[in-house]
Amino acid sequence: MDKYAPTVYRTLNGVFSVYKPFGFTMKESCVSLQVKLAKELNTMKTRPVRERVLIHEENLHSGLPITTTAPDLSDHPLVMAIGEGRRYLKGIARSRYIRTYHVTGQLGIATQDFTPTGRIIQQMTYDHVTHGKMDRVIAAMQASHQKFMFEATGLSRDSQEAYEIASHGLIRPDIKQAGPVVFGMKCIHFEPPEFILEIHSVNEDCTYLRRIVHLLAAGMKTGAVCTQIRRIRYGKFTLAHALLQKHWKSEHILDCIENCRSLVDWNNLSRDLQSNEVNFIKDKGDNETDLEKK
Repeated sequence: MDKYAPTVYRTLNGVFSVYKPFGFTMKESCVSLQVKLAKELNTMKTRPVRERVLIHEENLHSGLPITTTAPDLSDHPLVMAIGEGRRYLKGIARSRYIRTYHVTGQLGIATQDFTPTGRIIQQMTYDHVTHGKMDRVIAAMQASHQKFMFEATGLSRDSQEAYEIASHGLIRPDIKQAGPVVFGMKCIHFEPPEFILEIHSVNEDCTYLRRIVHLLAAGMKTGAVCTQIRRIRYGKFTLAHALLQKHWKSEHILDCIENCRSLVDWNNLSRDLQSNEVNFIKDKGDNETDLEKK
């Protein structure tokens, strides 16, 4: 039995997660998803297109029975968004949920924009870099971020008010303008010249994450560039919830909306706000395996 496009469209209400392909911007991913859904809905059974009467002005007083038709645009399939689910997104964004990344770096080179394709500033040796030394520098960087967490709230780190806020969960800046805050950072893979950091943060962007790689290398008297940034978790959303590009279809999206319904329930979301610890993923390989099985 053919699917009825208006019914399918009305059921597309909710929050879901997709896996952004490498090389796509977020805007390009959204446009690609919209186009795929529009094409799919256009192949389904739709309401018959109504015709409206259109009388040309020059024939208005001719006395001739002129009647022509034109499509009524209100009945054309037009996909703009995934229904009422959009209202949840602003709430999720305002909640400043912790985002987790696997950031890959390459030792031995420093560039102007911290990427492999940037203008090379310096090439440096890295034979003296060990996993233990990297962990010590990471610990020092993390300590400075812990201090900044309190500064972003405008409270003294040793005050009673700061203690009470911290006892209710991880301290997060009230506004994005407060700047990036790193809650946890760990080296989960070390095979020079390549290494992988797991970073838990809020208010960050790709430039900031690349800069962390650069500063980490500078703390070890060498250079490094960021070769890959991969987000593996956004609050409660993980790779297990993300749809691959080949699954960007109404059937899979509806399943994903249902699977993610509990994640946007306030009781579950508030637990993340009250969390007082950062749980690191064991290693990168586990997540890649889960993704490939989908």
